[in-house]
Amino acid sequence: MSWIPKHRQPSNVDDASVRRRCANLYRRSVATHRLIPLALVIFVAIFTLPSAAAPLLSVSPASQTVTGGSPVTLNLDISGLDLSTSLGGFDVDIGFDPSVLTFNSASFGDPVLGDQLDLSLLGLNNPTATPGPGNINLIEVSFDDEATLLLQQADAFTLVRLFFTAGFVDGTSPITIGVNGLTDAGGNILSATTEPPALIEVTTVPLPSALLMLAGGLAALLPRIRKQYGAGSRVHGFATSALLGERGSSPSVFSGSPRAP
Repeated sequence: MSWIPKHRQPSNVDDASVRRRCANLYRRSVATHRLIPLALVIFVAIFTLPSAAAPLLSVSPASQTVTGGSPVTLNLDISGLDLSTSLGGFDVDIGFDPSVLTFNSASFGDPVLGDQLDLSLLGLNNPTATPGPGNINLIEVSFDDEATLLLQQADAFTLVRLFFTAGFVDGTSPITIGVNGLTDAGGNILSATTEPPALIEVTTVPLPSALLMLAGGLAALLPRIRKQYGAGSRVHGFATSALLGERGSSPSVFSGSPRAP
């Protein structure tokens, strides 16, 4: 038997098996090449499509300084909405220091744009403001349809206006925002961020010291008043009454001529 090169020796694999193996390799190659463009499309879709809006809740103005007994008005605002994301409802807690501020009332809706959760003017929302010890729970749910909210709702507006009275005590009250829940026009839950707390500083006027200074000034004027008008004059009586805290006649209704010294 003559020697035959190894690469020319007959193989145990028949031609049909070889063809099947080649066909499988070809199909795998085609499938791989088809998956590459699909993967590229998915990658581009993920990293190039605009991300959903992230609403931002804030209280304005961010800081105020008022005197005791003065009215204080605060706005709960929302921003960061767009044509793909609108607000359909909210449940928010506003916190404050009750020793510094007293809550009076709340008014829902933007003072210029109107209630952006009642664009159809249905009047069905029935928003609620429920005060608690140092907080106010604010809830409103829109009955407008999804298309109306998406197309007509502003990107930024005031949700609620809050009205307080400053107490007669020196102090600073932070105004905090606690988000219990936000939903979009379709009822889906929205994630929101909040601004740092607003600060309301209340300062008081030392009224007792001011009254003492006034009384001291009037006492210093009494000798001159008595010398010029006489001890029995109505002007003298008014000055005396003012010092003693009694009600006297107003100087504006004084009549008669002064006595000679």
